[in-house]
Amino acid sequence: MSTVLKETDNFIIFVPNDYRSDSSRLFCKVCCYILKTHSDTIAQEKYDCCHDCFLRFCESRKEEWLEGWRPKKEDLDKIRVEKDRIFIK
Repeated sequence: MSTVLKETDNFIIFVPNDYRSDSSRLFCKVCCYILKTHSDTIAQEKYDCCHDCFLRFCESRKEEWLEGWRPKKEDLDKIRVEKDRIFIK
């Protein structure tokens, strides 16, 4: 049996129940989209987010970010709408 991790109009991502997200993350903790590139992996290791979220939110306020600041839900909702429009080949 699997758990639904993300569901949109275009796709559903299923993750096995025995998947340990703490050992190796596949998704950004901020925007919840899949980590696709080496830059995403590096940003995730250092800042717990994908490279896109690092550029949008973290880079300009690294100190606040490391103290726990995160973007508002409304800002993340806008980003998710934008990312849902991107066609991934």
